[in-house]
Amino acid sequence: MIPYLSYIFIFLFSVCAILSLIFGSIGALYQTKIKRLLAFSAIANLGYILLGLCNLSVFGLFASIYYFFLYSLSIIQIFSILLVIRHYSSYAKIKNLVEFSSLNHANFGLSFLLVLGLLSLAGIPPMAGFFGKIFIFFSLIAEGQYFLALCAVLFSLITCVYYIRLIRFLWFGDTGIAFIYFLVPLTEVQAYFVAFISLFNIFLFIFQGVAISFFYEFTVLLIECL
Repeated sequence: MIPYLSYIFIFLFSVCAILSLIFGSIGALYQTKIKRLLAFSAIANLGYILLGLCNLSVFGLFASIYYFFLYSLSIIQIFSILLVIRHYSSYAKIKNLVEFSSLNHANFGLSFLLVLGLLSLAGIPPMAGFFGKIFIFFSLIAEGQYFLALCAVLFSLITCVYYIRLIRFLWFGDTGIAFIYFLVPLTEVQAYFVAFISLFNIFLFIFQGVAISFFYEFTVLLIECL
């Protein structure tokens, strides 16, 4: 009875993962507002987390937990930067992607850190997000789930499109037609937090051995407790 239940769980996780990747990746391509883009991006990233659970193995669970940690790290970095960006005239938060085109000239430092966070979400090496995706791919290949691994790679390429599109607005947009933004002065706590979370996300690859060992042992302990 247990093997049949395992097949059912694998099937359900696989279907949910593929649907999340399709809905999140395709939906994000047509978004023009940053919040909706990140919302659809979260759905797509949930699909990657579910892919790690499809093989019901220790390594797959480890890959999902580690991916969730790295995704949380990247999204916290991005939102911590977005919270301090405002319109010059009304101090309102920015909404449309095209409005990011003047951020590079208004504050190059925050623009650079935002780009690095987006590259991490896209899974571009050597950013932290790359290691999360590579472990998901390895967990699928190790269990012989080549179709799911192929789907993960293909949709990973699609997700790169909308992240790179936002980066294009940030650094290569036409600032002549865009609004100018006022960046609210960061408090000392905000500045240290943005700097710490960004640097940790950038240089996590240096501490990969420690992070991997910690999360793998945590996964084993979690399984033993269950």
